[in-house]
Amino acid sequence: MEILTGGFYAIDHKNENGVIETNIIHVLSVRENSTIEVEKQFYVTETMLLVDNQFDSIYKNDWLAEFFKREATEYEIDIFHHYKNQNPQLKHWAEHVTGTWIS
Repeated sequence: MEILTGGFYAIDHKNENGVIETNIIHVLSVRENSTIEVEKQFYVTETMLLVDNQFDSIYKNDWLAEFFKREATEYEIDIFHHYKNQNPQLKHWAEHVTGTWIS
């Protein structure tokens, strides 16, 4: 699958309770790799997490393309836009989880 800037992709998996979690990923750009990183392509993204098809969170995150499993559906893209419009200033994933920006 070719990963395009501006594209929407998705990852589905079951959590430890057997509930399906889906990450809807909007690719913003290719991240510039530093010298300490692996030799793989990272993408700067905005990511929305659905748990059992219900909105959980939306945040900034970087992903490796190998984790993208499929293109997002039109329904998932519509949900993404709805929650992104409600949360225009997204926190980075680490800040979202810990409440503190980690650089």
